[in-house]
Amino acid sequence: MLSNPLKEEYHRADITINGETFYNVGIRTKGNTSLSQVASSDSERYSFKVKFDKYVNGQSYYGLYLAIEGLQESYLERNYGYDHGNLYKAEGTGTNLKYTGETQSNYSGLKDNAVTAITDDDFQKIIDMIKNLNNGTNLVQKEQVAIYLPYIFLLMSLQAPTCQIAHY
Repeated sequence: MLSNPLKEEYHRADITINGETFYNVGIRTKGNTSLSQVASSDSERYSFKVKFDKYVNGQSYYGLYLAIEGLQESYLERNYGYDHGNLYKAEGTGTNLKYTGETQSNYSGLKDNAVTAITDDDFQKIIDMIKNLNNGTNLVQKEQVAIYLPYIFLLMSLQAPTCQIAHY
């Protein structure tokens, strides 16, 4: 399979998941751009597609699931302690980090969707941060941001400030 990964040809394999073995499943490399990039590099870190009924009709598996804990107060407390700061879920007006004045209602998509309990003073810090970001003060390390942003786009991070779905 790895000698000619671009063929995307199925090979017979046995796979064990949580102690349960599935025999005679089909496995192949998968991908489009990612497949050709890995194939042309020194890496052998391919993505794979598994077909459970490729060689045995009727053998099925309902998929692999990934459980991701939501960013909620319990997560923050467990990982950062009780003095963890605030978490804002960006949905709606004022979430694009463009400075539109000192009025808190201009940023209702952030303020109204705060995951943690906030005060007006807490939220004023967010407005100050947005103002500083937009005015290019010395608080922003432009060189580091210039390095960081391309990685967000490269990795297609849907939680980044540049995307529609964001947590700050």
